[in-house]
Amino acid sequence: MRKVLLYILVATLLIWSNNALAMQNVASPKGRVVVLDAGHGGPSRPGAAYGGKTEKELNLKVTLKVKELLNKKMPNLTVHLTRSSDVELHANKVSDNLQRPKMANEKGADLFVSIHANAAGDNVTSGAEVIVLSLDGKTQGQTQRRTTASKDNEDYIHIDNIDKTSLAYIEALSLLMNNDPINRTFGEIVGVKFKSIGRKWRGVKVYPEKVWTVLYPLRAPGVIIEMGFMTCPSELEYMASERGQLAMATAISDAIIEYFERLEQMTI
Repeated sequence: MRKVLLYILVATLLIWSNNALAMQNVASPKGRVVVLDAGHGGPSRPGAAYGGKTEKELNLKVTLKVKELLNKKMPNLTVHLTRSSDVELHANKVSDNLQRPKMANEKGADLFVSIHANAAGDNVTSGAEVIVLSLDGKTQGQTQRRTTASKDNEDYIHIDNIDKTSLAYIEALSLLMNNDPINRTFGEIVGVKFKSIGRKWRGVKVYPEKVWTVLYPLRAPGVIIEMGFMTCPSELEYMASERGQLAMATAISDAIIEYFERLEQMTI
């Protein structure tokens, strides 16, 4: 019983400190920071590969364009990249993923955006989506669910394999209590921007059984953007084209700008 009370106390203190941090951020109109993460990278982490294209190269090309657009449209915003070339951040795949939110935490990010391209088991599934973290399907709710294998891989830890009594889990859950509504709101903004360029929108999605390692240790609001499906020939052609990459980068950069504009108007 004493152990349970200790966990509750720690969680309460974490929530209080996170709320205080959020108040400080909202009250400070300058010095906003966004960290852009081009998913995968390097020789051992190409991501999906179809039609002679790799996910890592599509992710990087769009991410670099997002940074360029943000520098022009919102010059007071500080933009950091987890990678600016075809490199891996760590030889171990799980550690590579964990380096990305760690960098966002160290940079004091107000927003973390991980950019990816999707894949399916057929050539007809299409559309963009935003994935947000869920640590408890009942607590955080769920919009849609994907059937997954029960064992972990380099991109996620299965929810059943996480120690729910660990301080790391309690801290992550307390952070998510603050960030979850913001994550979903930002995801909806991304959806509006993608639809404005004529892209199919699959929605903001939660996969409760997957604890995404690129989002789990993150202190700031953050999402994964899946730009489209490389397994769909028409979407792959679009994502590989200069026209498509610029349009998607414009949509993402405009969503980030709108997010920060809304943030300035928030009151707590």
